[in-house]
Amino acid sequence: MVKKALGIDIGDDFITAVVTRLKGRQGEVISAHSISRGYEESLEDQLSQLVENLQWEKEEVFCGIPLSMLSVRNHFLPFQEKKKIIQALPLELDDQVIHSIDDQVFDYSLVSVDGTGSSLLTFTLLKEDMLRILASLQAQHVDPDVVMPRIFALANAVGRRHSTGLCLLLWIDISSLSLVLLSEGVCVFCRRIAYPEEMHVQSPFRFDDGSIDIIDQNRAEQCFKQVSASIRQSLDFLHFKGRPVGNVERILVTGPMSGNETICHMLHKYLAARVEAIDVASLFDVELQFAQNVTFQGNIFQTALCLSLAGLQKQPLLNLRQANFSKKLALFSSKKHMVASGLIGALVLILGTGYLAIDNYRLQQKDTAQEEQMQAIYKQTFPAAKVMRESYGPMKSAMKRFQQGATSGPVFSDEKRNLELLADISSRISDELELQVARMVIDQEQIMIRGETTTYNSVDAIKNALSESDRYTGVQIISATADKKTKKIRFEIQLQLGDA
Repeated sequence: MVKKALGIDIGDDFITAVVTRLKGRQGEVISAHSISRGYEESLEDQLSQLVENLQWEKEEVFCGIPLSMLSVRNHFLPFQEKKKIIQALPLELDDQVIHSIDDQVFDYSLVSVDGTGSSLLTFTLLKEDMLRILASLQAQHVDPDVVMPRIFALANAVGRRHSTGLCLLLWIDISSLSLVLLSEGVCVFCRRIAYPEEMHVQSPFRFDDGSIDIIDQNRAEQCFKQVSASIRQSLDFLHFKGRPVGNVERILVTGPMSGNETICHMLHKYLAARVEAIDVASLFDVELQFAQNVTFQGNIFQTALCLSLAGLQKQPLLNLRQANFSKKLALFSSKKHMVASGLIGALVLILGTGYLAIDNYRLQQKDTAQEEQMQAIYKQTFPAAKVMRESYGPMKSAMKRFQQGATSGPVFSDEKRNLELLADISSRISDELELQVARMVIDQEQIMIRGETTTYNSVDAIKNALSESDRYTGVQIISATADKKTKKIRFEIQLQLGDA
């Protein structure tokens, strides 16, 4: 399967981009372009010029940003669980960074873990800077999957190849130097070192068409003497902070100025260690070739190439594009996504159809059982009736006729019986009780009395008086509540009629 990836390196001095294609272990640089970083132009305009000169289709995009835009910190947290680290890290960062952590995005790299906790290397970026970078890229229809420190992508590649001992990696740019210390292949420290101010006023170097020339040997010597002192200061600082830093025996250099042997000799002289220029292509397990139309200035394109190859191998060990800035994945953004979406859709359809079939079978079984039960009840209730296939309708009609017949019978036709009941109730309630009956209903089984009296004791007195009659098998107070307006007690009493 052929894969493609675009690596965009936004540096302090250059913006570079490399498009690579990978098939098996055969890699090919199919397009590359660089632009000198002129700050009189906006980032969007510079990226527009860059993308116009690329042969690129919408593939994986890894974008690198310079340390000058980032805040880098080393932390130690007393636990190892990732969930706890993510919860505690914002609080730790908020105490150390200048801006509020709510205004920044951050990510971390795990340096080491032991029984006491975890050592971390963290990177933070202002949200407004992330928004500006993404807006400038998206204006050119480039939507990066990963945004990470440019030097960190290079450090990861170097760490995989040089995984033992201490190694110092230097990216030597036109206006600054980026330093990374690797211990056992893991990035443990990052720092950007600006060149002395005198060098910016009148540079002792001339950069022309990818090559660097020294035009003032003495000032160049002084420049890298000061830079080397800053590098030693950084290593001493790590040692002071309790990070054991031994003698660095190997220094790996890359970047626009690393191709000059005199500069490498100066670093060797002042740092007292072997200096070795690296080729990024050799750090990956691919056989890299270059298309005929590609002009590849290796020292300038090293980080962009590293980002592109990392995109092919999908190794985003750190990604600052998080939270609200996370890339929205399109459902059909690639053939792979289309195939995966189709398979998921087919699986959902099969599972849904199976579930509906099983649910339909269960409903049919339940309906059959209920119908059999209803027919049995219908036959038992109406023995003379003919049992139909669907018994619900006939049973409903029969019950309606039965109820109409029951209510139309002579329930209230026995006036003598009703008068006797009224006389019994009237004779048993004392004349001294203040009582007003609002409603009385008499049927074949019970008498319901609703009314008002003065106190709850009066309600109890009425109940006790009626309970003495042998006409009623039970006397029960259904409710008794006080009326706020009339200050009287509203009650309801039920009398259960006996055979007498």
